[in-house]
Formats: sequence, C-alpha cells, structure tokens
Amino acid sequence: MGSTPFRDPLLAAASAATAVSCPFHDGPQTLDLLLGELRHDAPALVDLALELRSAMTAAADADHCIHLLLALRASLAGRHHLACYRVRTWVQRRIVAEVRPDRASPWVHCALPLDCARYEELRNRCLATLVENDHGWPPTAAFRLGFATAASSAP
Repeated sequence: MGSTPFRDPLLAAASAATAVSCPFHDGPQTLDLLLGELRHDAPALVDLALELRSAMTAAADADHCIHLLLALRASLAGRHHLACYRVRTWVQRRIVAEVRPDRASPWVHCALPLDCARYEELRNRCLATLVENDHGWPPTAAFRLGFATAASSAP
C-alpha cells in the first residue's frame, strides 16, 4: 500500500521548506480587502483608505501614514474589525517607532502601539518605555517614526 501524501516524509519536507504566505495579510492587499468591504457605502472612508494605501506604498512619511490610519480607524467606529486589524498589523510590520532619552543617546526601537485613539497617545506610550523612575521620561526625550528596512523587519 502506498503512503498518503501527509505521511510521505519527502513531501512533508518539501512542503515545510516552501513556506507559503498569504498576500492578503501583508502589503497593500490588506487595504484592498478593506476597500472591498467598504464598497460604495461611504465614499469618504474609501478616499481615506485609498490615501493611506498610497502613502504606505510611497513610504515617504511615516507620521502621515499613522495619522491616516488613526483617522481611518476612528471613522470606521468598530466596523470592519478584522480588515482593520489586518491593516494595523501590516502597518506595525512596516513602520517602526524609536525613542531616545537625549540627543547623545542612540535611537532604540520600541513597540508601535496601534490600539491608540490619537497620535499623542501613541507618542506618549512610546516615550513611556524610557521611564526609569517615578519622575516620568526625561524632558529631553525624543520620539520618531520611520519605515522599517528589510533587515529590521525580519523576525
């Protein structure tokens, strides 16, 4: 009797070696899924999603992309939760947040919290990673956003 494809060690090794990723969970296609759900119900939401897609594809201004994402999320008001979650996780892989306590210190990556309602909250949560005592983060602390390079986005 022949073995089933699931038990064949050669097939199992070949399938493990060729990892398949779904294109709809990474890249601009995540916004395309959201756009497909929005359809023609809300032209303003479609315009906002298209603007975010264009800005993320251009990878020119990470701050602007985050402002657009937060505005889109607020405008959706809890609708299309799964599609919006996929967009947020894609943005988290593409945009990195960095903080430093002063100009003489190197920039340090921190988690990008996209469950915030406003940009200031996101900024403050990133700066809070610098807190070492009850006095808060240093007044000279700085925060910046940028697009991840291929080396920094690898797991």
